[in-house]
Amino acid sequence: MVSLPETNEPFRPDFSEGVEIGVYLALLELIDEGLLIVSDERILEVNSAACRWLERNYRELIQAPLESLFPSPQAFLHARARWFIQNETKGSITLALPHGRRKVFRFTAAARIRPGMHAILIAPDLLHEQYRTTSLAETFWIQLAAASTEPIWVLDDAERLVAVNAAARTRWATPPLPLHQPITEAATVHWPKADEPPVALIEGIEPHPLRARILHGPTPGWRVLLFTTHRNPSRRRTTDTVSAPEKNTPDSHSLTEQLAAATPEDFTLWLSPCVDVATGMLNGAEGVLRWHVPHRGTLDAETVAPLLLDTAANRAWLTAWLTHAISWVRQWQTPLALNLDARQLQQPETLTQIKTVWRTASLPWSLLMLEIDETAFAALDTRQCAHLLEMGEKGVRIVVDHVGQGACAFGLLAHLPVHALKLAGTWVTQIGRDERVEKLLDGLLQFGNAMGFTVIAEGVATAAQRDFLAALGCRFQQGPIFGPWQESTKPLTLRQTASPQASHNRP
Repeated sequence: MVSLPETNEPFRPDFSEGVEIGVYLALLELIDEGLLIVSDERILEVNSAACRWLERNYRELIQAPLESLFPSPQAFLHARARWFIQNETKGSITLALPHGRRKVFRFTAAARIRPGMHAILIAPDLLHEQYRTTSLAETFWIQLAAASTEPIWVLDDAERLVAVNAAARTRWATPPLPLHQPITEAATVHWPKADEPPVALIEGIEPHPLRARILHGPTPGWRVLLFTTHRNPSRRRTTDTVSAPEKNTPDSHSLTEQLAAATPEDFTLWLSPCVDVATGMLNGAEGVLRWHVPHRGTLDAETVAPLLLDTAANRAWLTAWLTHAISWVRQWQTPLALNLDARQLQQPETLTQIKTVWRTASLPWSLLMLEIDETAFAALDTRQCAHLLEMGEKGVRIVVDHVGQGACAFGLLAHLPVHALKLAGTWVTQIGRDERVEKLLDGLLQFGNAMGFTVIAEGVATAAQRDFLAALGCRFQQGPIFGPWQESTKPLTLRQTASPQASHNRP
C-alpha cells in the first residue's frame, strides 16, 4: 500500500481575492470526488480529494502541465481530444501515479467554465478493479468447457469461481452460482489428499454432496472441476438433480403420477432474501420448491415444470408450496414470492387454488407476491388478467420477473396492478464488463421509477454490482452476496455484505 506524501497541507480558504472566491474554493473541499480545474495545457486548481487519489501534494499539481497526469504523451493527446474536442462527459481513463504506476479512474467532465477552462471530477473506477481482465496464456480449456455437455467450474488460485460453462449455469440457475466470489462463501469443498483420487466433494450447493473430478487449470494454482452425470437409461440415476424425462415415456407417466400423489412432507421450501440495501434490512424473500423423490434424488422447479401441465400434478405442487409458504409467512410476517410457470398459468385452477388457500389461511394478502416471467406475462389471456386484477386489488403484489430477457407487454404493465419489476440476473452479471448493458439497466430503472414500480435486481453477487445498482437508484436487491438459499425451516439470515453501512437484521 502506497503512503501519501507527508507534505500534504490542509486546505485553508484564501479570502485575499474576495469572499466569493474564498467561499467557492471552500465548497470544492466538500466534494468527495477529486476535482481538477484545468486549462487546455495546465492544471489550474485541485481539491484535497484529487491530491489523495493522485497521491501527490497540492504544490506538485498546481500549475503542472496537464500532460503530467498521463502515462504517456499519446495518452494525454487522446484524453484531451475526448474531453475538449469530442466533449465526452463520462467514462473511464487511465492516469499516472508516482513510481511509474497507473490507475483507472471514472471521470465526469463538465462543460467549459469559460473558454480554455474546464472542470473534471475523478474517482477510482471500482468496477474496473473488480472485473479487470485476466489474461490467459491457454485457450484450449475455454473451448473444451464451452463444448462440454457436463457442468464445469473453473476456480482460480484463491478458490474464486471465475468461469462456468452453459451446462453448469443451466443446472444451478436457482440458486445462481456465485461468480467472481470465493466458492467457500456458498459451499464447503473437501479437497482430496495427495494419495487419494483427484475427486472433490462439494457440500452446500444441493441438498446432497456433489462430486467433481479435478483437472489442472489454465494457470498454476487454478483448478477445473468436472461434474459427471450418468445418462445410461439402463442404470438407476445417482445424481442429486435429474433431468426432466421425455414426454410420452413410461417413466414420464410414472413420475407425473408420483407428483400427483405427493404430499407436502415430500417437499422442502428454499428461500433467497430480498434486501433493502439502503438499510440492510430484509424486504422479502423468494421461495423455490424442491421435491424429494425416492430412488431419484431431488428435483427442482425447473425440472418438474414440464409435469405441471397435468392438473393433478400441478395441484399437488401448489399445495406443497402454499403449505410451506404459509407456515413461514405466519411465523415471520415477511412477504414471500411464488414463481408461476407459464404451464401453471395454463391450468384454470392455478390462480383459483392460490386465492382459496391464502384466504383460508387468513393471512394479509400483501404478504403474497406472484412472480411471473416477462414472456409469460406478455402471453396472459383475458381470464388470467381478470384473476390477477382481482388479486391485485386485494393487495397481492404482482412481480414481472426476468425483465429485459423476453417480450414485455407495456399495455398490460399499464393496466394490471403490477407492483415490481425484477431485473434479470444475466444483465447484472455484465456490470463492469459491458457499458451498453449498464446503460440498459439505467434505462430500465428509469422506466420502472417513472411507472411507479419497485425495481428489484436479482443475481447480485459482488459488492461492485450492489454499489453500482444502488448508485443508479436500485434500492432492492437479491442474490448470493446477501446470503445463500436457505431452508424455510430455519431463520432467514443475511450476510454482513447486505449493506455497506447499515447493520443487518433477521426477520
